[in-house]
Amino acid sequence: MTKQVKKLEETLHSCEGCPYLMFSSLMWLCGHDDGEGEIKTDVKKEFPDWCPVDNTKDPGVRVGLTALILRDGKILLGKRKNTETADGKWAFPGGRMDYGEDPKEGAMREVFEETGIKANPFQTNYLTYKNEFFPEEKKHYVSLVFLVLDSEGEPELREPDKCDGWKWFDPFDLPENTFWTCSEAIQACKHIIKTSIIEQEKKEILERIKEIDK
Repeated sequence: MTKQVKKLEETLHSCEGCPYLMFSSLMWLCGHDDGEGEIKTDVKKEFPDWCPVDNTKDPGVRVGLTALILRDGKILLGKRKNTETADGKWAFPGGRMDYGEDPKEGAMREVFEETGIKANPFQTNYLTYKNEFFPEEKKHYVSLVFLVLDSEGEPELREPDKCDGWKWFDPFDLPENTFWTCSEAIQACKHIIKTSIIEQEKKEILERIKEIDK
């Protein structure tokens, strides 16, 4: 047995419950040359159910679509209900991308289905993404976050079985039980969000001036 394969066996039994511990080195060792021109990948693997190294139990990675709707300096969040992930947390409207669907169109669709709000496609643009891994639930999402700067309608509770209600919040003063992926997305893009708020305020002031001048 080569040193690399022996090290792999030892490491597989020392993860101590952490799905990310030594992940990159494990993946490298799983296909490492044994020094004689052969690739050793037949090591017995005793993985916990959630371990990302065990591809035989990989449920696949899904694409999530969410929208940060910005209006009057505030963003719209819904309180999740009856969900396996982030139940009782405040989060952006959104859901899964359908097969063959354009990501932006999918985000706008989810917004309308959940809230009744119509997002302006010309003012809806990609903002950032979040890599969301939930080992205990065997779920892995890559969620694309879109910034909606222009929208019509007031939020409606269209899916009461999944949401307790919608509410506008200051993006930099969120409730403690906000879904961590939303909080991180806002912090990562705070400069863009602050700039967008200022631009919205300027636009509103100019529109008021136009109305006065008529």
